Amino acid sequence: MRQLIYSALGLAVLAHSVLAQQPACPGSSADAEMRSAALDGLRRMDASDAMPILTGVLKQRDPCRAELRKQAVSLLARKAGDDALPMLLDVVRNDPSDEVKNDAVFWLSRTASDFATSALDSILFSAGNSELRNTAIFALSRRESPRAAQSLKRAAEDEKMPAELRGQAAFWLGRQRLADLDYFKKLYTQTKNEEVRGQVIQAVVNLKSKESGQWLLDLAKDKSQDTESRKNAIFWASKSTSLDLDQLAGIYAAARSDQEIQNQVLFVYSRRSEPAAVDKLIAIARTDDSIEMRKEALFWLGRTDDPRARQLLKDLITK
Repeated sequence: MRQLIYSALGLAVLAHSVLAQQPACPGSSADAEMRSAALDGLRRMDASDAMPILTGVLKQRDPCRAELRKQAVSLLARKAGDDALPMLLDVVRNDPSDEVKNDAVFWLSRTASDFATSALDSILFSAGNSELRNTAIFALSRRESPRAAQSLKRAAEDEKMPAELRGQAAFWLGRQRLADLDYFKKLYTQTKNEEVRGQVIQAVVNLKSKESGQWLLDLAKDKSQDTESRKNAIFWASKSTSLDLDQLAGIYAAARSDQEIQNQVLFVYSRRSEPAAVDKLIAIARTDDSIEMRKEALFWLGRTDDPRARQLLKDLITK
């Protein structure tokens, strides 16, 4: 007990020492409010007069001025338009605050200038901060530009890029319809990373075409693919209301030696609203060769409101 008390006291002393080393922001909170109000007054000033002041604020890179710099970034982008782009890129590259950098990326994405596309590309491929690079990916996805789409494709294909970023690039390519099914099929084949493959599958879902749905089903049937990718494909293919449940039954029947795939098909049946899905679960619960699969089907039947499911459970209990 005494040792715990001493340890707690030691931590308290250490924390106090660390805080004591951190310089307090000069001036009062009232001073900070007045600086912010004065900066806001630049909204009504001519751009040529406001620019030197805003540039000066952005050069004050101590932590105490981070909120003021965020305000300056917003005013700069609105006042200077395309002339502000080099300065915004400088903020992204050199400002010590991640929040200020993210704001600068946001404003870069709001302009149609080709310079902004190039700037976002350089952030995506050279920034060390993952959050900043994710912001650049989203910003590029919102730009109606072949160059922006090409940047996202390069990121999705780059094996040296972190998997999270590659996956996000692939996802937004699909979400914004910036690439076609052939592109995603090639990307899926080329990458071996499971996380990226999962995002490619979601990108294909966003294409919402008959061909993309069929590719998902073909992937689900392909035993040469890893189990997680096949399960992912089954789940997303099932989201289509036009999916033929007999196709799912075919996947189930072909997966006799793969319980994980069969379990995924049962789960998908349980998420469907049509009576035919309950019919499939009842048939498996009654006649499947595997007692484990029959029990799994009963588990999902127990979570439906279908009276046929309740009757089956009652019959089995009272048998």
